[in-house]
Amino acid sequence: MSATWTITGALAVPFALPSTSFDFVVDSTTFTATVAAGTYRINLASSSADILRVLQAAMLAAPGLPGDVTIAVAIDGDTGLVGIACSVAITLTDLHSTLLGRILGFAASDPANLTQTAARQPWYLALFCGLHGGAWKPSRSGARERTAGGVTYSFAGTLTSYDRELAADLIPWGPTEATEAECPATPFYPLPQYREALGDTSTARVWGLLDVWTAAQNAGASIGCALTLTWPTARTSTTERYDVGSLAEDLLEPQRQDERWQRYLSTRWSFVLPTSGQTGTRA
Repeated sequence: MSATWTITGALAVPFALPSTSFDFVVDSTTFTATVAAGTYRINLASSSADILRVLQAAMLAAPGLPGDVTIAVAIDGDTGLVGIACSVAITLTDLHSTLLGRILGFAASDPANLTQTAARQPWYLALFCGLHGGAWKPSRSGARERTAGGVTYSFAGTLTSYDRELAADLIPWGPTEATEAECPATPFYPLPQYREALGDTSTARVWGLLDVWTAAQNAGASIGCALTLTWPTARTSTTERYDVGSLAEDLLEPQRQDERWQRYLSTRWSFVLPTSGQTGTRA
């Protein structure tokens, strides 16, 4: 990716994963790792709900793996690609053939190497190079009336939710435009042939924002979506707080940033914080 781009914001959407087992080879020996079924997010989650750290723990816990072998699973802050690093050359035998492998962006079993890097960015994660705007608008159920004498009486609940309207610029039109510009931001559309299959997980392909938004429907009913505008810090910190809530819009409305140049789009969207559990950390 071009060094001129910086990922500044991210939206991680929860997803359900069935129990998954896969093989990997270290020093000519095959080991099997098993990831338990659960609801996870990518990176922006606690250690037990972050699929990257859960995957790392599962590989380290593979039966028979020598205790001096180290494995680290992380997402690159500049490219948004997931990498699996090992102290000994590693081969991911069949991770790419599982749903987990497709989610994380692995497309093949590459030759043994100290680091195995995904071929594309993971699903259920939207990355932005130009996310900004808005302030948290408090909202509380109730009513307020004023008498003729100028006295006000209010009947209000005690719980407060918040809405924030955000703007995103410099969104690549699609995967082709993102590659041409060497831009790590999630494109708006998937490739044209997948516009009628938003959120589908049967094909290993690049997701667009429309896929992520489709997958985020009713996310607030589970563990919620995670939002950060400080991705460079939040990606690795265990104390930096991210917001947890849901999306107000079912789908996004795009606007061309330049009517004469089909490369970048912009859009606006609202994020809603519930009355409890509004933030989280990666601890």
